[in-house]
Amino acid sequence: MKGIFYLISTIACTSSWGQPGFSKIYDFNSPAASFTGLVLDNGVLNTFGVVFHDSIPNRQGMLFAKIDTNGNVLSFNSFFDSQGDDYVTRLGGSIIKLSNGSGFAMVGMVLSRANGFVLFVDNNGNKVNY
Repeated sequence: MKGIFYLISTIACTSSWGQPGFSKIYDFNSPAASFTGLVLDNGVLNTFGVVFHDSIPNRQGMLFAKIDTNGNVLSFNSFFDSQGDDYVTRLGGSIIKLSNGSGFAMVGMVLSRANGFVLFVDNNGNKVNY
């Protein structure tokens, strides 16, 4: 019985088709990026996470990106500490849409100074306040 189940599941997994374009690789002009928070707003996925600087090795900043329902990047902005420190954030719950609809608020920490921060961006991802 286990053999039949294994055979059927193997055939189903290898012959099934996924959504075209579902698996995408994004280039945010940096060597690495990861998302730690997501908010869906009017069919646009607003993402928040960390990104590495393109020319300063191991310098970590914040990333805000807008992605449509097909997985296409609409816009993105990176934010780095003016004193050369690294930003960090935790998984889940690090981004919210503001109740007045004017943008988003994201939270994180400046690593070596161990200070928390709140970053406000408008609906286009431009920094409003830090």
